[in-house]
Amino acid sequence: MSNLPRFAAYAAAFEKSYASDDWSHVKPFFAADAVYEIVGTGPPLGGRFEGLDAILAYFRRILDGFDRRFATRTIGLIEGPQDRGDT
Repeated sequence: MSNLPRFAAYAAAFEKSYASDDWSHVKPFFAADAVYEIVGTGPPLGGRFEGLDAILAYFRRILDGFDRRFATRTIGLIEGPQDRGDT
């Protein structure tokens, strides 16, 4: 079964959360004990965030400190997404 419909739903929820700053839209996509890790980049842009509250706080912090500092934000698809096995 393809993961792409779920990814598309997550991406739409993320954009809705970004626009409203209401991160409850992405909560259904994370377990309470989820781990979100950006490998190869340390703070302030990356790191390891454990638990739903830490992940949502990271989203707020990184978007407020970077994305929201620009006058515009454009979403574009460079490639994919693609299913690769069960990922």
